[in-house]
Amino acid sequence: MSTVELSVPRGLDARQSIPPPEMAAAGDGGWWRFLARWSLFAAINGVVGWSIFIYVSAQGVSAVGERGDLNVALAYPALWRVAMVYDTLAWLFIGGTVIIFAAILFRQRPILGLLLAAAAMSDLFGSMGGYVRLHTVSDLATQYLAAGSDQQLAVLQTYHQVWLLVSNLQGFGALLTKLGLLVIGTATFHVAEFPRWLAIGFVAQAVVGLSYETMSILGISSPLVFLLTVIYVFCFLAWDIAMARLFRWRGAPGSRANFPDTAGLMPLAPGSPSVDRGQGHVS
Repeated sequence: MSTVELSVPRGLDARQSIPPPEMAAAGDGGWWRFLARWSLFAAINGVVGWSIFIYVSAQGVSAVGERGDLNVALAYPALWRVAMVYDTLAWLFIGGTVIIFAAILFRQRPILGLLLAAAAMSDLFGSMGGYVRLHTVSDLATQYLAAGSDQQLAVLQTYHQVWLLVSNLQGFGALLTKLGLLVIGTATFHVAEFPRWLAIGFVAQAVVGLSYETMSILGISSPLVFLLTVIYVFCFLAWDIAMARLFRWRGAPGSRANFPDTAGLMPLAPGSPSVDRGQGHVS
């Protein structure tokens, strides 16, 4: 068999036949692997938080009423601090996830990437709210136990002011996070081989979150609001577990389908010549 040497530009690669969406998905393998590891730690943090929530609820301690979260801090001081560490970290994990998706999407959709990065910054406000609850509410619980009946009223008033600050910080962060989830869901739906159910799940979570946010703004108080809130928060844990499993074992979406052999020669089609990417020889 004779060998014909062709003049092929060094930049020419068999991968040029791959459509842009597939190229974008497979070209960011490092970000997808980092997303898997990040999601794993976020899932561990979420399991701890949900375990505390279930345990406290099973003990009959309620966070509603005049004293709100102060009830939990009074009944379980140490557990309350652990829960607030979870809350502080949870916001940071959510923001980190949004930033990672911003980095992945930025190459092909820079405007969406910038919007997601801006939405991720809002999670810092939510994390600050958790940090305030960690320290201030714990201190107020200690003061409440040591105070007399007349002084406890003043402690409660201080708690209400603190809670107003925390709710505003975390409310602002949560609103932009929901918009970020909506953008992630719609954008990843068009990423080659990205799980469609996960993209739809992001959108559905955002819709659920915006629904109970709207109900809260309108002053609608019902068990449905609490149910939607629980569903919305639980979705973060579900998606973290899913992403940790999917992208740790499968890598970037479409990477295996589009790059079955990344070393040496890659056949363009059955029976077609092979291209040596480094030298530009066709045999």
